[in-house]
Amino acid sequence: MRVAIPLYPRYTALDAVGPYTVLAFAPGCTVTFVAAQAGPVTDDQGALTLTATASYADLPDPDVVVVPGGMGTFDALSDEA
Repeated sequence: MRVAIPLYPRYTALDAVGPYTVLAFAPGCTVTFVAAQAGPVTDDQGALTLTATASYADLPDPDVVVVPGGMGTFDALSDEA
């Protein structure tokens, strides 16, 4: 099972890292942090940066998408990518 966790500016880190930690240990799951472009993305506190290892285009059809919340959610929803 391929799981994508999209990262976007001002995501809530716990909402991304918590599910990642659980799902990464699940047998048969591959979890990937994705973003519009692969690279570093900073959380809503401006203190923690995670790296998206793939772009949305690199993983166009994941089996599961886990979307973290955060102050940047509304902006992220308007991003057509």
